[in-house]
Amino acid sequence: MARTATTAKAAVRRRLTVAQRRQELLDLGLEAFGQQGYDDVSVEDIAARAGISTGLLYHYFPSKKAYFLAVLQAAIAQIYQATTPVTDVPREAALTDAVAAYLRHAEAHPQGFLTAHRSAMSSDPDVQQLVRRARERQLERILADVAPSEPAADPVRLAAVGWIAMVYEVTATWLATRVPDADAVAEMLVAALSAATATGVNDVARHHEGAPGRI
Repeated sequence: MARTATTAKAAVRRRLTVAQRRQELLDLGLEAFGQQGYDDVSVEDIAARAGISTGLLYHYFPSKKAYFLAVLQAAIAQIYQATTPVTDVPREAALTDAVAAYLRHAEAHPQGFLTAHRSAMSSDPDVQQLVRRARERQLERILADVAPSEPAADPVRLAAVGWIAMVYEVTATWLATRVPDADAVAEMLVAALSAATATGVNDVARHHEGAPGRI
């Protein structure tokens, strides 16, 4: 009986391709790291849940840290893909839809969001590099929307950076109750971005008006 069960497990493992097995491990990692801190996650437990040996898991990911970085990269990629803006609608509507999509993605995949959110507070340089690149990518997307015709001035860029941090914190808090709904929260966040970047634009205009040699 034991041999039959072992053989059945082996058959299941053989039916998964390398890509499928890797994706399964990433999905399990998203769940585990989203629920617990890095130090509390057991690679052995994840391997057991996948029905494989710890050694096989390390064949896909050479260390626990490498596994976590791959899981984090997957979470970041999911978030970025989920928030791709629609191009054939007015600017503000497209941005509101993208933010609402972000919130719904966090609602449907809280483990992935929480993995990315917790990683932003990590002191590990490799984790910080991944998080920084992800935020810079989102920042450039936002700036292309709020300042499409020319490079964003420093005050506008700073406003957008602060807004991104606010979105992370608001989303993490909102997930606890999910009230109001995603659309209402998205409208609030987009209004906050519009106000913040408008203030930045006004600051730039006042600076230019007061600059020497200008009339």
